[in-house]
Amino acid sequence: MQFTNVLVSLLLSSAVMAKGGNMAKGGNMTSKADEPVTDKSLCREMAMLTKLVELAANTTKLESKTDGNATLIAEIQAKASNASAELTTMESNTTLVATCEVIAADRQLKNDCSDIKE
Repeated sequence: MQFTNVLVSLLLSSAVMAKGGNMAKGGNMTSKADEPVTDKSLCREMAMLTKLVELAANTTKLESKTDGNATLIAEIQAKASNASAELTTMESNTTLVATCEVIAADRQLKNDCSDIKE
């Protein structure tokens, strides 16, 4: 079972690396080209794609963010359409989703501890 999880993660990482890994090259990755693809960077990309799709779905917020610019709204909605397909693919990887939940829980725990310290 663990071998399968490692294999799926490796295949997904390879696919992302082959894709480009840099927005300047046309990819959607938030990481820099020389930065290795990690679970954390994949989770960060997944979160970014989720926010983009949610923004495009919320017309009131979209209007507010773009000051009613129809061209910009259309661009964001087109990017969100592509992001939605990529997000669906990423979310089908249960290992990645589980890993992202662990990373998010760790981040939340660190934030809670920081709040308690203050």
